[in-house]
This record gives sequence, C-alpha cells and structure tokens, in this order.
Amino acid sequence: MLVRDVKEITRRRRALGLPPAGPGYRLWSDEELLALGTGPDREIAFELGRSLASVQVKRIRLRIGLEVSALHDWSERDIQLLGTMPDEKLGRRLGLSGEAVFAQRQRLKIPSFNPASRLWTEKERNLVGKVPDQEAAARLGRTLEGVRRARYKMDVKDATLLVRHWTEQEDALLGTAPDPVIAKRIGRTVKAVIHRRALLNIPSRFHPPDRPWTENEVKLIGRYPDEEVAARIGRTVDGVEWKRTSLGIPNAFAKVREWTEEEVELLRCCADDEVIRLTGRTAGGIHYKRNELGIPNPAPKLRRWSEAEDALLGTEPDEKLAQRLERTVSAVKARRCFLGIRTAVVS
Repeated sequence: MLVRDVKEITRRRRALGLPPAGPGYRLWSDEELLALGTGPDREIAFELGRSLASVQVKRIRLRIGLEVSALHDWSERDIQLLGTMPDEKLGRRLGLSGEAVFAQRQRLKIPSFNPASRLWTEKERNLVGKVPDQEAAARLGRTLEGVRRARYKMDVKDATLLVRHWTEQEDALLGTAPDPVIAKRIGRTVKAVIHRRALLNIPSRFHPPDRPWTENEVKLIGRYPDEEVAARIGRTVDGVEWKRTSLGIPNAFAKVREWTEEEVELLRCCADDEVIRLTGRTAGGIHYKRNELGIPNPAPKLRRWSEAEDALLGTEPDEKLAQRLERTVSAVKARRCFLGIRTAVVS
C-alpha cells in the first residue's frame, strides 16, 4: 500500500499533468480552451457549463488575457471606492475579479491604492502588536502586509504568537509511532514533530534512513525512464528523479515536445484550429506558445463590435437587442457596461 501525504500526491499529480480521480472532474477539450478569453469569464462559464472559478483559473494558468471587462454596472458608489483599497479586495466586495477593477480604475484614470505613501501616526504605532495583525489592519484601514512590515521595523512581537514548550511526556512519545500519528496525538504539526525528533537525535523504525546509492544503481540513471529505474532498484520515482537532477543527467525520456521552426511559422499564418490539425498539439499548448512569442491569432473567433452595433446599445433592453444582433445577453450587457452606457428603461 502506498503511504504518502495527500499534499505530496497532489503536487506529484500536478507536476505530471494528471487530472484528479473522481466522477466530478471533466477534462478540458480543445474547443473549450479556444473559447477562453473570447468573452467575459461569466459568459464563457455559462456557455461551457463550468463554474466561474474553473474558467478563471484555467485562463490565468494559460496566460490568456480578457478581450472584454467583467460584467458589472458601475454605480457612483462603486466608482467612489476605486483606489481606496487594493483592487483584489474591492473585487471581492463587488463580486468581480481584481483585473476587472483594475481595468475600470485605469479607464477612469484613478491612481491605485498605495498604503505605503501614508505615514504612520503615533496612535497607529501604539496599536501594532497590541492586537492581532488582521485586527490592526481592519481598524487602521491598512493592508495586512503593511501592518506586518511596520511591526517588523518596530521590532514588536506578534500578539498572537504563542510559543508552546515541549513536555517530557511529549518527548517520550517521539519515535514510538509514525510522525503523523504522534503529531495528531499531541496536537502539533508533522514538521514540528520531525524537527523535534531530529533535534533530540531520536531514531524511528517507522522512518528508516536513506539508503546509500550503489555504483550499479547510478549507472542505470538516464539510460532508462525514471519509472523503470525506480521499479528495478526498489526506489521511489521521486527519489530517482532527485538523484538524476543532482547528478546533472538530462531526462532523455521527457514527454515535452520541442517546437520546430515550421510549427512556429504556422502560428503566424494559421488559426488555432488549423495549427491543432497540422501539428497534433493541444489548444492550451498553442495558446501558451503564442503568448510566449507574442504572436497573435490571425483568425480569432471573437466577433468584433461594429460602430452600428455600439450605437444601438442602451436603446432597448439587453434581451431584445441580443436577439436582434444575434449575440448573447451577457455579451450585450458586457459591451454596454464597458462603454459606460446605462440600460434602457422599459416604460
């Protein structure tokens, strides 16, 4: 049975590009990836039948920018809040992304929130360290990072920092069971238990020391895939990969496929669909390479708004205008909000 930490398994799965097991996970298709960034995340999420968070995370990981701003009717009260706090914080309050708040602030030429330019008063300094940093930040209207930096400069200890000393009973338990079991039993973290056991030089039969590498084992590294070497010599794949990297031996069996000059040239003259068909690459890989080289898609699927269509915005309800222009209601609302046009009043 494989005995590993859940976080370790998650990190390894992500490093190998493997999806999590479970009936609720749905792989992204090339068509779905091509739709990212062609409209507001909310609209794309609705059309693909995915959550807003899933669409946002996937688009950000592939470094795909937004063609339009997020859906939001900016009221005078909302506009007054721009620049009074970090964009991410205001976005959470308004239910928007930080980049949507940033775009609106840039459009109105409102400077960003900069708490560093605000001098600390004597009253504010006296509060630092007396209450938790989170509470001080909320009461002073400053960021948590700003409060922490001020406390470090003043050499003031954190009010919530509690040092719990080890007892003789806890020390006696070290090494008698696996570290995670001991950590759960005494209410400490696994790292704290490992550190304390190593500090007291207490061995553990549940955590045997690393096995030295033999000359014959080292000779296999790089000649065969890491997985095969691990199976042959009875080591973990992570252990073989770490040893190969430490010895400076390249992975000759890596699954990463380098881009050829002919494939890069296809990016300049062909749409993504055609590049996928000719090269057999994924839409995500093509998006990433375009952004890396700064090569735009010569035939994007996004339908640009014409001046005639812009002139119709706000003249009738979004639902009716969407049918007339053969666009989605979300797209019409997004464009109207982007141009600062109020919705039509139904009499």
